[in-house]
Amino acid sequence: MKPGMASSALGKLKDKLGEVLGLLESQTSSVKPVNIYVGGGVDGAAASIMVARLLLKLGCPFRLRWFKQSGDMLQQLRSEGLSILVDVGGAEALIRKLGGGGRWIVFSHHLPVVEESGVLTVNPELYGFDGSTEACCSSTCYLLLCEAKAEDEVSKLLLCLGVMGEEQVLEPEGDVKGIDEACISPLLKEGRVKVAKKLKVFAASKLPLFKSLAYTLNPPIMSLMGSEEAALRFLKSLELGEEASSIVLPSLGSEGKGRLVQALVKEAIVSGVDAYEAGRFLGPVLEANFDFFSNDLYEEACIMDACVKAGRLGLAVSGFMKRFVEFPLKEALEEAVSYVKSLTLELSRLSPIIKGSAEKLKVYELQPLAQYSLIELAKALRCFNQEGVTVTLTKLDDFAKVAVVAGRKLVWDKEVSAKLVGKVLDIGGMGWGSVGEVEALLPSSKLPELLSFVGEVSEG
Repeated sequence: MKPGMASSALGKLKDKLGEVLGLLESQTSSVKPVNIYVGGGVDGAAASIMVARLLLKLGCPFRLRWFKQSGDMLQQLRSEGLSILVDVGGAEALIRKLGGGGRWIVFSHHLPVVEESGVLTVNPELYGFDGSTEACCSSTCYLLLCEAKAEDEVSKLLLCLGVMGEEQVLEPEGDVKGIDEACISPLLKEGRVKVAKKLKVFAASKLPLFKSLAYTLNPPIMSLMGSEEAALRFLKSLELGEEASSIVLPSLGSEGKGRLVQALVKEAIVSGVDAYEAGRFLGPVLEANFDFFSNDLYEEACIMDACVKAGRLGLAVSGFMKRFVEFPLKEALEEAVSYVKSLTLELSRLSPIIKGSAEKLKVYELQPLAQYSLIELAKALRCFNQEGVTVTLTKLDDFAKVAVVAGRKLVWDKEVSAKLVGKVLDIGGMGWGSVGEVEALLPSSKLPELLSFVGEVSEG
């Protein structure tokens, strides 16, 4: 978006946020708590914490709930009083299915871009910002706090966690754009935040390196995936000058880290990963300089994300709701490790299928445990299918959850995603997405029809 247009669009978005603030301020005399429903992962969690902290400042009672997207999700929603849905895919369609009633605020950055009657929708896509690269719920909610003059050090940290969790610190140089840029650029200028290149493996400062490698999902190294023993053998083969089982990433010097990156990229390519994707082991991240925060920002985002998707929202958010912020509980790390380990084992189970398929439309049925990370697993599997479409799905009784991602070499713009989301709605499901990716929840009986349509769209 051009600078002049961006300024005008940002002004209109702030007007909408002014409406939201007015509605929240009207709740100060209400005895009914505001219901905040959290979807997604770290972005939804970070944004919802900002909203909750604002309500605390306003003196409004609230309940913070994890929203489980499943067949009984309509029973989870309460139409009494004011409810806020944060990063909940298909939120407007859900509210429509409830048949009205209540008051609703929706924070989203996905397709479809709709405004339902009786719903105050805050979606940067409505103002011309790209929700896949220029805006997320965290940056939008940070703007809300700025409008309320309630931004503080904690909200700045949450902003960075959410933007990074949505992979909007863009490769190769770590650019931030659109609303993200409007929020983060002052922090960059002040030196509170900086962009740095980092070896992006899971919880590398908190776990022995061989465990971090075994639990890293993307890019996927199938020979190491989910196997601590294989990862340990891999490290021993590099002869990095320390006992392999005791190495932690921060202890390696620049030479050791360089050798490790080269070896990881080579191992990924040998296992079939596209060369570009293999190179993403070393990528841009945000690093924070806050007096109260000494942890690795990238690792914190990964741990929060895993806790949310494991259904342990409290572990992800509770430390931010206290007077003195705490990071992270030992229990949070343990939960994150357990959850990510289950996903790596699921990917490892698929290894023979990955190597044996030459189809450009690749469909993988996963265990129900993976239902809240289907999109991450689809992105990992996409590394082996850059010219086609990768689909991950899981069946939950009468419903199926589906994630669809396009390969990097395939032309799949926002219009294609919108067409697929529209198809999901037409067949009685709910869909949401952005450029190159779509997620959906639909009746299991309609799954063959959806997959057929995906095949047609990917060919056309």
